[in-house]
Amino acid sequence: MAEHEQGEVSFEITTVTNTLKEEVTVAEVTAPEEAVDARVAAEEAEATRVAAEEAEAARVAAEKAEADRVAAEEAEAAQEEEVLVPVLPITHTWAGRQFHFSDVTLNGASNAAIVVPGQSIDVSLQFRTSWKRSPDDYCPGCVVQLYYGLGSASYLKHGQGGFSKGVKSGIRDMRHSEGSQTTFEAPTEPGVYYITWEISLEYDFISKNHNNDFKNAIAMVRVLPKSEWTAAMLAPFVTNQTRSLILAFLLYCSNESDTEANKMQSIPNGVAQKIAAYIMVSSYEEMTQADQ
Repeated sequence: MAEHEQGEVSFEITTVTNTLKEEVTVAEVTAPEEAVDARVAAEEAEATRVAAEEAEAARVAAEKAEADRVAAEEAEAAQEEEVLVPVLPITHTWAGRQFHFSDVTLNGASNAAIVVPGQSIDVSLQFRTSWKRSPDDYCPGCVVQLYYGLGSASYLKHGQGGFSKGVKSGIRDMRHSEGSQTTFEAPTEPGVYYITWEISLEYDFISKNHNNDFKNAIAMVRVLPKSEWTAAMLAPFVTNQTRSLILAFLLYCSNESDTEANKMQSIPNGVAQKIAAYIMVSSYEEMTQADQ
């Protein structure tokens, strides 16, 4: 009996020992596999993080590149569209003589206009001359003629537009301004042209050439094919009434009311801006009576 019980105890000890050995063996095998899985998971997580950072960096770089491109295009467009316009009233001086110009209008508007090649342009202005005679002034005994115009005689000879108009022969102090009007055809070549003043030392008016120098300018004409007209170009030339209508239209379209009664409120901003641009161009064409 004692031997039987001793055998059972020995068997149980052996069984427990074998079980522990099996568990240890399984643990020894499983531990490296779990470590490998953890390492792989960590590597995948790191790779995912790096990829996300690279994707974000690429997105930021792309946005910056696009912003730089847009800024460069806007700067280039602004530089191309920058046109100097003389501020009125304006006074120019030559050898002590002063020439005062005011109320200069092109086609009844301001002293700046955008026109199509060869378009007819009506010019109207007020002028006055003054001269405090001094023996130190160049040629005090000369008869000086004053002109305003655009282009040269060769322009007119070849039908390329332009004009020259004499307004005063013999510069003196004028107590009051005088008016002058003329009509001419715009140059046929696109570009920026200035109506400038010139003088001659003759006994009568002659055919004068006018340089295209802003420092002598009293008005500006920009010649462009109608296909190149843009709202940005026309903005400085439209009337205040048209500006008010466009502003009212855009404000009307941006109304955030919840009502659906007014379908105009659902117009996208881009479409509304195109409509405003169309109103602007149409208004300017009507104002200048440009050829359709």
